[in-house]
Amino acid sequence: MHWTPTTLVQIDEATDRDRASDGHSRYGVYLRQQEPKKWFLDDDEARDPGVFSRFAWAAGTGPVMSPAYAVVRPDLDIRLTRAEEDGSLLVLVDVRLHHDALTKEHRPPYRVATWETAHVLGADDYPARIEPENESKTALLLTATLRVSAAQWALWEPSGELEGEALTDDAKNAMKRLAELINTHVGPKIAALLGNEAGRWQ
Repeated sequence: MHWTPTTLVQIDEATDRDRASDGHSRYGVYLRQQEPKKWFLDDDEARDPGVFSRFAWAAGTGPVMSPAYAVVRPDLDIRLTRAEEDGSLLVLVDVRLHHDALTKEHRPPYRVATWETAHVLGADDYPARIEPENESKTALLLTATLRVSAAQWALWEPSGELEGEALTDDAKNAMKRLAELINTHVGPKIAALLGNEAGRWQ
């Protein structure tokens, strides 16, 4: 996949089709395994764009689905949760940073370990950050979490159907819309956080 400073999520339709055990959609199989009728409290929740988006995301990303239907850039982790205040969707992006991001006054005066890089095929510019293997050495592991409200986003409005092709179609559309919205609204912020010229705190 081709990644850019503002591209945080991509949909892997080819793998979904090629690895489908039912001949149609691998993601569709994973959706059914989540027992969607038990996921939603009632019909209203099944038609709620925010609640349905969280369900679709949980079924189509790691660790539930690997490789994922919605692929997150290797240097990031993205989680969806619900705002306690009004129940709206929140997007949380975890960015692992080198401890040099701290000012000199706030860094240890001696050498410590930091995140190690693990290169992923096709993502050389955005390697995954993993914990150092040597646990006997002091490590300073920084993670910045960017939380963005999706309350005003035009999320996919599901039909409320929780079976068969209708469920798969709704979930795929919800994921495609999420990827587009996250890249548009959150991508520039992450680029700015990482010091890329394509970034902006809009």
